Amino acid sequence: MPEGFNRFGGCNLKPKISVCVCAYRRPDELGTLLESLVHQVPSTPAYEVVVVDNDAAMTSAAVAGEFENERVPVRYFVEPVQNIARARNRTLAEARADLIAIIDDDEIAQPDWLLELYRALLAHSADAVFGPVHSLFVEPPPQWIIDGGFFDYTPIPTGESVPLESTRTSNVMLRRSALPGPGDVFDERLGLTGGEDIDLFRRMQECDAHMIAAEAAVVHETVPAERACLKWLAARWFRYGTMRVDVHENKRHSVKFMIATTARAAGGVLMSLARAARKAPFRKARSAAYFLRACYWAGVIANIAGFTYEEYR
Repeated sequence: MPEGFNRFGGCNLKPKISVCVCAYRRPDELGTLLESLVHQVPSTPAYEVVVVDNDAAMTSAAVAGEFENERVPVRYFVEPVQNIARARNRTLAEARADLIAIIDDDEIAQPDWLLELYRALLAHSADAVFGPVHSLFVEPPPQWIIDGGFFDYTPIPTGESVPLESTRTSNVMLRRSALPGPGDVFDERLGLTGGEDIDLFRRMQECDAHMIAAEAAVVHETVPAERACLKWLAARWFRYGTMRVDVHENKRHSVKFMIATTARAAGGVLMSLARAARKAPFRKARSAAYFLRACYWAGVIANIAGFTYEEYR
């Protein structure tokens, strides 16, 4: 597939922003995303879209090819080794711009998304800018999910610092100069478990990177019916727990920390399950929240015991 043409004519002009997308077996959702990306507001600085298909079968090739004649270059590549961190590193290697925006293949960008990220980055001299991700349910979810706000985004005003637990690569703009190096930006050892994004932002935070929010840079994440259930949420919270020690805190080298964390996690599981059972007959959303907390602490224990949860296999 041709690399496409720069929106101002010619293919050799370097874009100011590269929008990076990792795709994996969601061609319909990718098509919707690309449609939103190539139609950003005209005042957006020159940009390109880099798609890396992390499927050796090239399931995203056809849909990416539909956008090859757009005024915004959509460049398609294949990373056949299944590894989300490896795919992310490939997008950075292929990106030509000094500013990197990252968005997921199951999301939809508002028309002014990229412009709002860019404005916030410049206005606050930031190294990383995070926008909100709002859920777009394919089917109406159960009432307890709405009541519990399990897919809700907690807004952070523009310019305020973003805590590590709220960072992610589903809606972010980065300065290439602020990325750690040399070597791969995303740790490929986390390519099947996930958490490679949190790991990156933790390292950037340790280097005093200025990371802020851009409240107006909104994207919507498509939530299929099979995700709007307790089983999926439990698996996701369990995975969050498995990342606590290695990714969020990076303290596996401390025996004292590991013992204290195991004890705290065991207490967290028992207390959370007890509270979940107590609330179950009366407040389903609250009961589910406690149950998910128990799943989180169970993930912490599983990780310390050597269990690896490979979500991206």
